[in-house]
Amino acid sequence: MKKIIVLQSILEQLELIQFGIKRNFPHLDDVVVYQSNFEETLAEITNEDELVVIASDWYHDDKHIHFSRGEKNGDRLAEEVKKINPLARVYIFSEYEPQSGHIDGFYIKSPMGRNAHREIISIFRDLYLDK
Repeated sequence: MKKIIVLQSILEQLELIQFGIKRNFPHLDDVVVYQSNFEETLAEITNEDELVVIASDWYHDDKHIHFSRGEKNGDRLAEEVKKINPLARVYIFSEYEPQSGHIDGFYIKSPMGRNAHREIISIFRDLYLDK
């Protein structure tokens, strides 16, 4: 089963992104999961899914159970996701180019995420996730 996780640490942006995806791709309602927490996202990963993660590069979680604040970045997320699901693809959506090593790609985000909801729609199309 196909699964797409959109991980955006700023809740206001996540709400706009969720609205945009639901409006443009209503057929993906059962496929897309929205998350704002680094560690909670990792708890949702299985090795059974055809998995794509589109994520922020830095996280503002308030609890640091398994990882410290400094460890929580997009490349570390990709590393941990791929430990669970080696076939997963992880793309980072950020205002600046992230550390690379485990990520599969990078998409630039507008300053302050002003157009994040529109940009995510473009990412879905670019990655053919809208099919």
